[in-house]
Amino acid sequence: DRVSASPTVVDDTVFVGSEDHRLYALAMTTGAQRWSIGTDGAIHASPMVVDGTAIVATGAGTVYAVDVERSTLVWTYQTNGPIGASPLVVGTHVITASEDGMVSAIHAPSRRTRWQVDTDGPVGASPVVVDDTAYVGGGDGWVYAFDRMTGDQHWRVDIGRWVLASPTVVDGTLYIGGANDNVFRREAADGDQRWTFDTGDLVLSSPTVADDTVFAGGVLDVISAIDAETGRLQWTLR
Repeated sequence: DRVSASPTVVDDTVFVGSEDHRLYALAMTTGAQRWSIGTDGAIHASPMVVDGTAIVATGAGTVYAVDVERSTLVWTYQTNGPIGASPLVVGTHVITASEDGMVSAIHAPSRRTRWQVDTDGPVGASPVVVDDTAYVGGGDGWVYAFDRMTGDQHWRVDIGRWVLASPTVVDGTLYIGGANDNVFRREAADGDQRWTFDTGDLVLSSPTVADDTVFAGGVLDVISAIDAETGRLQWTLR
């Protein structure tokens, strides 16, 4: 069956989820299967592997924690909507975003909900946590900033159309790709806008920032290089 997310490599093992409802562990050098474990739905996002535990979510809305050495199920947690984004592990908490618009923080040792917030549209990309703030883009066209421990909303901003990829956070600044062809630079502290650049193409992936340049790709094979400070185009490739 189809594999629609990147594998995760830890030490000498490749972990990959499949649309056949299974999580696989493969030997990195040979591809030999070490183990697999069944789930209740297709896996559309990469597993997270932290401290010997693989965390993966399914299209049926279930989060699984698997001991990678014993290949045994440690715990599960049921959400109310399909999950198409990788869970994010922050300390003892797992933060998930689901297509019913819910963002949830799970206390892993107790499997209890620490907090849960409802956005106004489906969330198809993983939250990003920097310091004490979780940032998430929604299918409602808003970008949200929540306190990662309490779920309290710090701010939200409307960028006009769906945000289908995770924001990129660099040095206190958010770079956001939108389905309205734009790349946005926003302040992480309060969401204030610094600049907007129209790429002329749907931006459905996370921007990449390197050497003071923002790189954004579009669905029509347009790649734009944008000055991170000014928002001016440096070059474009079609």
